Amino acid sequence: MNKCVIQIEKNDSLIMFKIQHFMRYFFIISCFFFNSLIGQDIHFSQFNFSPLTINPALTGSYEGTARIGGIYRDQWRSVVSNPYKTPSFYIDAPIIKGLRAKDWVGFGMTVVSDEAGSTELKTGGSYLSAAYHLALDDKRNKMLTIGFQGGRFQRSVNMNSQELRFADELPKEIGGGGLGIGAGANRDIQGEVNFFDSSIGLLFRTKMADGNALDLGFSAYHVIGGRYGLIQNTKEPVEPPKPGGKVKNTNTKRPMRLTLHGTYLRNLSESLFVEPSFLMQSTGGATELALQLLFGLPIKENVKLRFGPGYRLGDAGQLFLGIDYDQFRAGISYDVNVSALRSASKYQGGFEIGGYYIFKIYSKKEVPTRILCPHL
Repeated sequence: MNKCVIQIEKNDSLIMFKIQHFMRYFFIISCFFFNSLIGQDIHFSQFNFSPLTINPALTGSYEGTARIGGIYRDQWRSVVSNPYKTPSFYIDAPIIKGLRAKDWVGFGMTVVSDEAGSTELKTGGSYLSAAYHLALDDKRNKMLTIGFQGGRFQRSVNMNSQELRFADELPKEIGGGGLGIGAGANRDIQGEVNFFDSSIGLLFRTKMADGNALDLGFSAYHVIGGRYGLIQNTKEPVEPPKPGGKVKNTNTKRPMRLTLHGTYLRNLSESLFVEPSFLMQSTGGATELALQLLFGLPIKENVKLRFGPGYRLGDAGQLFLGIDYDQFRAGISYDVNVSALRSASKYQGGFEIGGYYIFKIYSKKEVPTRILCPHL
């Protein structure tokens, strides 16, 4: 990028610096404080490949014996030396029958990990989920589901990272405090916290004529959760931990995340179908809306090709490509950044790859042998 000259009153000198460096400082500081103050919720562009992180009511919501899947996201590789990396894996199954023969209960487990940039801001943990699927008709064409989730999480940051810059550590010539990297007053924040998290969700699913289907869901995450922040905001003095102990987390409770999502499958013909989806999330005063329009094209028996665009409002355009083979589904996506950070990211966003497989194991019924006797 081109250099520019900034007039500084002190000593009437001209300071030369690169805009690229300033943008990098700004980006790192913004991401760190944003994640520290209002929390870092894990999200994916291919949200349908991570069902248990958007709604616990999706636990066991499929036809089969067991489902195992995962997704990996890589983001901001063009901006920071260590990109944001987010893997997630899950397994769920419809385990037992419900109170009625046409109802069932699903159980699942999810493991997630998120590492945010050069500061190694990490969020990770695992949680268990359960969902009760209530059939609204005898053929199970209409289902109403309620799901619950709970687990233990950990957040940490590498306070010794030289890539971590605070405002008072930046040069005074660009508006910083001039203390130098590593000497900032905020370096004394606690580097690790542990907390409990929980969620609840509802799902309505209906099968229509000609194989069409509609899913609508609502969920609330961080309903009953611990204190998650790394920055102490209490006015009361915090005593240092005993040898081998940890600093008590006195920060605020994690803000609740409300999610509304839906998917509609429409068969346009025997050789083409369309599947629009939406995901709207709100937490801590911030709102996200993601829209997708996927098309499906059978290319051979039991093989379908999925492709289409997506858009996350005010943030990124998206491209999706996937394939279905029998009970296996996989997909990749790429985000083109169009937010205010596009000059720093050079329009480069995140890459994702995900997939899942549904096992169908059914026991064969033994038919007793019958011998027909002509004398009977």
